[in-house]
Amino acid sequence: MAGTKTVVLLLAAWFATVITAQSDFSVRLAGGGNSTGSEQYLGRVEVFINGQWGTVCSLGWTIEDALVVCRMLGFPSASRAVNNGIYGLGTGPVWLSNLNCRGNESSLAMCQYAGLNNTGCTHLQDAGVVCSDDLAVRLVNGTSPDNGRVEVYHSNQWGTVCSDFWTFSNALVVCRQLGYPTALEAVVLATRYGQGTGPIWLDDVQCTGSEPSLSLCLHRPFGTHNCQHWEDAGVRCAPANFTAPVLPIRLNNGSTHSIATPSLYYGRVEIFVNGSWGTVCDDNWGIQDGQVVCRQLRQVDSDVPAMYSNLTISQINVFTNDFTTAIGLSLDKIFEDSSDMLVTPAI
Repeated sequence: MAGTKTVVLLLAAWFATVITAQSDFSVRLAGGGNSTGSEQYLGRVEVFINGQWGTVCSLGWTIEDALVVCRMLGFPSASRAVNNGIYGLGTGPVWLSNLNCRGNESSLAMCQYAGLNNTGCTHLQDAGVVCSDDLAVRLVNGTSPDNGRVEVYHSNQWGTVCSDFWTFSNALVVCRQLGYPTALEAVVLATRYGQGTGPIWLDDVQCTGSEPSLSLCLHRPFGTHNCQHWEDAGVRCAPANFTAPVLPIRLNNGSTHSIATPSLYYGRVEIFVNGSWGTVCDDNWGIQDGQVVCRQLRQVDSDVPAMYSNLTISQINVFTNDFTTAIGLSLDKIFEDSSDMLVTPAI
């Protein structure tokens, strides 16, 4: 009898230990999966409390909270905090809301939150994360979540990025890493979003614009810089529902140009904005920009041959060598096309 009681007590103690271990805010991800072609893992955050799996409300859900979840799952970092049931609706209780993690906690249990199962949320607001091996990024001190000072998380501390060599290509990478469709502006200096504190982690960042993470762009070693916080970089990202406007475009002041290829027409690129036509500065103007112009013109004039969407650098040089206001000599962009005045309709 005594042996039986001992066994029962041992089983009870073991069962209590298991429940306690899992009740300590164990987490899992659901509704997502491995992201194809990357080292990321993503999904709806679920937490085990009082013997039952439930979800986390995305009210107040930030990258700091996502960092804690991802580290609990064995990932070194988080690339995104996801809101509003993007990875499907969970079941059971919504255990937590208004989490306020600093980002360096080892468990969600160490973060502040608004009580258990006292959230006022529905599963439409279930929070998610994207975990990764990449550098975590956030935007701070903006007017909305899609703009602000760029900060990165390194060595358990948030720091800023110097705006030396800060370009639109860099902003594209930041915005896409944060889940926005594109960038609207690369903000140089801290006059708009204020000066950060702590380390300046990155300097001389040079992205091509195609990188999936800021950490994959060229940059100085972490913490190596010659900057002050008044040089902190920022971005303005396009909101999730953003649709890029199609600007009416035309070629002006061109003429027929006879060379070995068929007769070509070319001109100064002009766009229609706010009720008037204006020009485009040629800083960083390249073949890709010209191809976009020609493709856009071809969409509204079928007489424009398809070849003008695939012109080469050598062709551009030939076309413009004899043009008195050729590329490189004019502040207005000059480009070849097959009409002396092609115009996309003003909207």
